[in-house]
Parts: sequence; C-alpha cells; structure tokens
Amino acid sequence: MKFTFTNLFLLLAFPACFSQGTANQGEFATNSNGLIYGISDMQHLRFIVDSLNLRFKTCDLTRNYTAMPQTRHYYISFSSKTNDLKEIITDINNGATFEAVRQKYKELSQSVDTQRLMIQSGKNDDGKRIFLAGTPSTGYSSIYGSELANASKEGLPSGWVFDYDTINEYRKSYHLVCYFFPEPWRMPTLPADYSKLIQYVDCMIDTAASILLTDDKPEYRWIDKSKERKLLKHKRKLMAFFDETAGKKISRSDGFLTDDDLNLVGPDLINNEKFKALLTNAIEESLAKKLFDNTLELIAEKAGMYDKALSMKRSYRVVGMCSMDNSPRLHARDIALLSARAHQWDIFLRAHLDIMNDRFERASDGSYAWGERQTYLKELEELNLDVVDLMLGLTLRAGNTASNHYYGKISRMGRALAESREKARFEERAITIMKDNRLDEFNRGLMFLLYYIYTDYLDNKEGKLKRDLLRNQVDQFPSFLQTSILKMKESDKTNNEE
Repeated sequence: MKFTFTNLFLLLAFPACFSQGTANQGEFATNSNGLIYGISDMQHLRFIVDSLNLRFKTCDLTRNYTAMPQTRHYYISFSSKTNDLKEIITDINNGATFEAVRQKYKELSQSVDTQRLMIQSGKNDDGKRIFLAGTPSTGYSSIYGSELANASKEGLPSGWVFDYDTINEYRKSYHLVCYFFPEPWRMPTLPADYSKLIQYVDCMIDTAASILLTDDKPEYRWIDKSKERKLLKHKRKLMAFFDETAGKKISRSDGFLTDDDLNLVGPDLINNEKFKALLTNAIEESLAKKLFDNTLELIAEKAGMYDKALSMKRSYRVVGMCSMDNSPRLHARDIALLSARAHQWDIFLRAHLDIMNDRFERASDGSYAWGERQTYLKELEELNLDVVDLMLGLTLRAGNTASNHYYGKISRMGRALAESREKARFEERAITIMKDNRLDEFNRGLMFLLYYIYTDYLDNKEGKLKRDLLRNQVDQFPSFLQTSILKMKESDKTNNEE
C-alpha cells in the first residue's frame, strides 16, 4: 500500500484523531509466540476449537438456505434543463418497452446499463425493502430510491419503476431514473455443499451471542464521568482498602490509580477474600449505573477476574473521533483478549472478526494499521480453524440466515486471505465456485470480488499471474463473469465490496 501525500496531510492536519503505537507496542503488541494472544490463552482456545469441530460434525446440516431474491434489471437515467421528461413517464405508463424508450429518448439519456443484477437484501425499520445493485466487476451498492422501496411493499417490483425530480431552488435540471425488470425474481435453494459452509459459520459463531451488552448510543472512550464515579460507595470502599494496604493514601479524588499503584494487585491481594468482595461489589455497582470505569477494568484484569473485566468492557460502545482514531479497534482487541482469557469463545471469535472486518461504529482501519499488523488472520490459523471454509462461509449470502448471522466484509477478507498459509486451496475453491452453475449469480459474483481483491493484495507479479489465469480460462466461466474478468486492469486497486 503506498503512502501518499494525502496520508501525510491527514497526519499533520488531525493529530488529535491519531494515537498509534509502533510494532510490538500498544495496539500492535504481540507475545513471545508472535500473536496478540499469549501461549496459555491459545492453548485454551485450541481446546475449544477442537470441541467445536466435533460439535460441527453432528450439527444440523439439513437446513435449506435460499439465495437472496435477485433478478436482472435494466437501468436508464434522463436529465434535461428544458424538457420536463413527462412524456417519457407517459410512455412508460402506457407499457412501452425498454428498448423503445431508450431509442426514442436517447438524446436525453445520461447513462444506460443492462448488465446489472438487483438483489433484495432485507427490510428497514419501516418495512420497506432494501436493494443492492451492481456487477461482479463494480461491486454491489445500496440503492436509495423511495419509489423502488414503495413499489416493493406488497411484493417484489416488476415492469417499470421510476423516480422523478423536478426543478427547484436547489436542482437546476429535471431528472428521471428508471428501472425495468425484464425477468421474474429468482430465489433458488443453495446446493448442500454451500449451505454447509454457511452453517459452518453459525457453528463457529453462536447467532445468539452479542459482543456488547448494551444498545445505548456510542460514546467516546475518554468521556469524563469522574463526578458521577465519586458517588459510587463501593468504589470508595475499594479505594480505601488500597490506601490501607499501601499504608498511605494513594487513591486520587477521581478514583483512578497510577500504574505503580496497580502493582499492589499481586498474589497476596488476589487471594484476599475481602479484596475480591470489594472489587466485585464495585464492578456490579458500576455496571448497574452504566458508568465506564477503566480503573476497575484494569484491577479486575490484574486480579485474574477476566469474566468481570470482560463484562465491564462489553457494557459500553466506543466510536472514534475520525477514521484515524484507533479507539474502536483497541476496544474490540481488549474484548477479544479478555474473552480469550475468560474462555468465552463466542465473544472471542466475534470480537476478533470485528477487528479483521473493521466492523465498528466508524471505520477505523487505515492503510497504516494494515501495514503495521495486517489483518489478524494468523491467530485464527494458529487455532487450527479451517480458515478457507470460514472465509468462504462468511462470503456467501442467503435470504434466510439467522438474524445475528455473521457476514464478512469482502474487501477485508480478500486482503486477509492474501496472508493465508492456504492460498492455493482458496484459489482452487474460489475458481470452482465461480464456475458452478448450481450456485446463484449473486454469490458467484461475490466470489469473483473476493478472488479479485485477494489477487490485488498479493505481490504484484504473483497477483498478475493469478488474474492472467482467469483471463486465459475466461470461456470456462459463465457469461456474466466473463465481462468482469476481461475488465480487470493491472493498475486498478479494488475497493468494491458488498
């Protein structure tokens, strides 16, 4: 990844947003095993993974998954400063064909695309359907069209659907955007081998689990609630205990302890029943009043009360000040570390995948972070997970997965696979899936994106060889992928994703 002048400008212009450690420090710290989880933590996690793999063999694989509703559609848009475009609307309402409208009003048309796939990907809070549209080479983006959503309230749209905008004080031209659906919607059942990959994700990641214990709005990590914290009577009792143990007053009026003072939490104190009771009461009071307290988290962690520290860490959300603020990623890393030590697998894997997928309230992973630590795939491979199957399962989409099913971000997973020890196996599987006419078009298009992005993060020479392999075999792929394969350019950096 190249460091551009823009990167430098951002570093100089927004220093308050940026807090970055160097390799083997802070965010990118590793243990003696080269991982962000210690040797003992990894041993416990491997045991859990082995157990889950055994459970997977008896997991319910009879469930049928169906593809997301999808169909080909034609897109055409018109614009004019003088023509109100209403004649086009009249023709559409009278049943004109797409080709007739395109030919008759080609001088008014801005753009035409007859290669796009449209996918219905769920509903919003108002019950209106959400749509994606695009091609394998461009990616699939959300469509925000009120008429399209309204037209699908009672069912999926058919025929013509259009959005019309007239001239007003902000808009100097008339605009008409039209969608034409020449085919019925399809929602085929996924073949059993692909359903198995989706089910593998659910066997690894419990759909009933959530990382956070709160639905409250996000807050910044450094919000000062010291005045409210002083009111916590159990926290005051704990601080008084520390003063008594130290033989002098060490607790500050704001309830924080210095790093040196935290060193009091040694073997003697950890086995002290009074200390454990005071700490437990202080934590429960803090959680009940929803007050973020980093000192209590650190004390609980040093005392080996990882489940308590994890509960506190999961009790609040963190967002960054900007895209270069690493606080959200640090928060997810801390949750992953604590859940590993607390042996809570479901929380661990979701938190670790959130780091890999940069799934936070505000995206936080700039190129500087990837260059420093890459995408944290190594930890999953060291746990003997079937990383290829997991990444493929996270890529595939179905219309009837559980509501909390974990989907991966295509751009991040393609990048992660470029670091894998099993690149050859991934390449073989991905190419086979792209050629498989049993699988729906949307999922094969996502697999193309995954493969294309993967090649983009390989060494330049190796990436070119992999893309040339697709070009040389282009006639073996379905027609809708052939166009995308031939459009690949060596100089392009791919950022498209579903």
